[in-house]
Amino acid sequence: MLGVPPAALLWFFYFLNGALVRVVHQVIGRALTFKKRLILGTLIAYGVALAVQVTTMPTVAIELETASEARAATRTETRTSAEKRVDEHAHVTQEQSTEAAVRRYFSDVPIMAEVARCESRFNHLNPTTGTVLRGIVNNSDVGVMQINTYYHGDTARILDLDLHDFEDNMAYARYLYEREGTQPWSASRGCWGSHHLAMR
Repeated sequence: MLGVPPAALLWFFYFLNGALVRVVHQVIGRALTFKKRLILGTLIAYGVALAVQVTTMPTVAIELETASEARAATRTETRTSAEKRVDEHAHVTQEQSTEAAVRRYFSDVPIMAEVARCESRFNHLNPTTGTVLRGIVNNSDVGVMQINTYYHGDTARILDLDLHDFEDNMAYARYLYEREGTQPWSASRGCWGSHHLAMR
């Protein structure tokens, strides 16, 4: 407590006790027996010790809170950087697994995998928000195959396909490809078109 050795505190309280007992003796105006003086001195010393402890406790508590907050901030920074690494790894892993799934699904029509690469970079979810990826040019284009919900939403519902679902998005893309070829993705032909020519 305050960096003062315990022996020094004992002497301090002993002398303080004696002084306070003398003051009380003068105020009361009569002599106190040894037993009463001892009890009174003990009570006064206890009160002073309690007062000293109470006045030093907030300082100790503040120091502990500050140290605790510093440790918590360090843990948060460490956790944040660790979470960031995990998120980056998860994004790369998700992107790789999405690409693998797309290439597997369209193994019989590899040009559709190239369409997915050009349209969404094999992302079904937005890497920043975690929501279904939407088109940059047209917000109605959704998912890994960037199917336009305005033009194809009703047909997808009739086919019981949810364009926001990864597998349903690819299933609808296959449905479109079987009816119209790559025409629905002609806006990105500049990206995947050279692969299409090489595959012929």
